[in-house]
Order: sequence, then structure tokens, then C-alpha cells
Amino acid sequence: MSENSTPSRLEEIAARIADGSASDEQMQRYLHWMEAAETSASQTDIPDPYEIEFLLQQRIWQAAGITPVRQVRRPVLRWLAAAAILLVIVTGTWWYLQPGKPSGDQLTNQSQPKHDRMPGGNKAMLRLADGTLVPLDSSANLSFLQQADARLDAGEGQLSYSGHDATIENHELITPAGGQFQLTLPDGSNVWLNAASSISFPTAFGGQERRVRISGEAYFEVAHDAAKPFKVDIEGKATVTVLGTHFNINAYADDNAIRTTLLEGKVQVETGSSQRQLLPGDQGIVRGAEPVQVRQVNTEGVMAWMNQQFYFDNADIHLLMKELSRWYGVQVEYRNQKTLNRFSGYLPRQARLSEIIKILKLSGIQLELDEKTLIVND
Repeated sequence: MSENSTPSRLEEIAARIADGSASDEQMQRYLHWMEAAETSASQTDIPDPYEIEFLLQQRIWQAAGITPVRQVRRPVLRWLAAAAILLVIVTGTWWYLQPGKPSGDQLTNQSQPKHDRMPGGNKAMLRLADGTLVPLDSSANLSFLQQADARLDAGEGQLSYSGHDATIENHELITPAGGQFQLTLPDGSNVWLNAASSISFPTAFGGQERRVRISGEAYFEVAHDAAKPFKVDIEGKATVTVLGTHFNINAYADDNAIRTTLLEGKVQVETGSSQRQLLPGDQGIVRGAEPVQVRQVNTEGVMAWMNQQFYFDNADIHLLMKELSRWYGVQVEYRNQKTLNRFSGYLPRQARLSEIIKILKLSGIQLELDEKTLIVND
């Protein structure tokens, strides 16, 4: 191992990147090391990239006054090298390394914001067969659960069905903006709903198939049953068919596409007369009446929301603001319609909105929160 790639030397470079003092040569050395770490058959001769990544992420988040949280899954190093662990403006240069920008200490020492929004959490409503909406919290009348042979853990954000309900009814789990919830279906399959999403399902699976309907975003871990295929209807626009697998569906109505990403197993995505099978790492994309398109994606990025992080890969500011709007329950107003900035990197979902604004200011994005409206001045 060369002197330039010792753990202490690479940690020093990571620290310089985080405080904005790294040179172009140091940045290139860091990126080259990340690429080498990914392709190395053995990582015994180089520093642990996960520890270096966490150090850098920690320094950046602490600059904005946020306590960092470790990811559940290991990062994909190629993406980390490309994103350099921090939120940047993709303009051909590293904005964060340019001189004359406000430091983390300057941002942290600013006066407290007049308005703020807490991050989202475990919040949901359940629509019963008769149309009644029941809030899933400790204050609700949950007598219906006994009839459906279901169990609620409001504190953990979990609703479970056993599948023993003699009278099969359709229920719908709905998360508001700023909400998330976990559902165990009658067959033992698990579903995690992201903010502003819903899933309709029967209280027991009869017949020859298991069918549910979703909107928004949901991650599925489907129980295997070769005799009874599992099908997800995406608002009548597409269908995903599986036998037993792990996959994520992103199908928000205000987006221009439905994206199904496979982590384990095999699924088939259908729309109209177009059908495509996915393998792990594939993402099937449905846009209107177009045939299903398939591409390889970074599944770590797709699953970032399950690890309490936002993930952006060369995203424009409108996509970034959509994510913040759904999670913090705010409206977005653009004062400059010509904003062309693009972004890559992490943002922590467990932070307050004011803390997210601080991080974005490190990238030169001017935001202002006016009660429940996030104003983009950049």
C-alpha cells in the first residue's frame, strides 16, 4: 500500500473535502482510491471505504448541526466516488471546494429559523370497506382489528393481518405527506409505504392469486407461494407479477414514470401489450403508452428512503423539492423559474427541514421557509 493511500492519509483528505480545503489533486486521489476500492478483489490492503465514507458524511452533516446516522446497507462505491459523499451542484466543478462560500460554522451560527418542520414519521390512516377512515394511532377506536384478525403497533408504525378473517373485505392503508408505515399482508408478505402513498388489499387472500393496488412508493418483500402469484396493480397503468421476491415501486402521480426496481428474485412488468422480466439490479420503467424499458440502476440509491436518507443522482431542483415536499408536508414556490442546478448525494431524512436548508446552502441553494411553504430563491 502506497504512502498516499494509508488510512490516516485518506482520512485527512476526506476531512479536507468536508471542510472545503481539499486541492484538485487531493480530490482526484480520493476518487481514484474509491474506484480502486470497488474493483479490488481484497480490501485488506486499503482502508475500509465504509469507514471513510461515514467519516466524510459525518463531518458534512455536523457542519450543519445534524447528528449523522449509519446506513443499514453498505454503500455502492462507484456512486460514492462520483458523488464524493456530499451534495454538490453538477456544473463541471466542485462548488463546495470553491473559495468564498459560507462555512459550516457560519451556517450553524445563524439565528434559529422563525418557521421549521419536523421530519416525517409513522403516520397513516386505514380506510375500511364501508369507507370509514381510521387514524392508526393510540387514540383511535380499533375494534375493527379484532374482526379482521389484525394487530396494530402504532409506536413502531406496523399493521399486521393474519389472513384468518372469514369475511374478506378490502382495506386501504394511506400515508399522508410526512408519513410512513409498514404493513404485513395476510400471506405474510411485508410492505413499507413511503410518504403520500397508499395500498389497497383484501383482509385475506382467496382465489388463484394475491392482488394489491398501490399509489406513490412502496417496498415489497413477498412471501413465496408458487401456486398463487402475487400481483401489484399500479393505478391501472401497469402490473407487476411475482412469485416471491424483494422489489420497490415508485409510482407517484406527479412523476412522469412508474419505476419498478428488483433487489432479489424475478418479476415481470406489464403495461398494455408490453411485458419485460427483470433480474436483480434492473429497473423497469413505464411511461404512458410506451413499451416497458429496462435499465440497470444503483439499488442502494433506490432504497435510500428505507435507510432514512434521500438519494439524488444528477437530479434537477424540481425533483429534489418534490422529495422534500412529500416528506415534510410543505408546498414549494419557485421565485426563479430558470434554476438549472443539478444534484447528487445524500440528505438525511431524520433531520428537521431547517437543517436540510442549511445543508443545501452549503451548495449555494437559497431557500426560505414561510410557514408551510418552501420558497426557492436560487
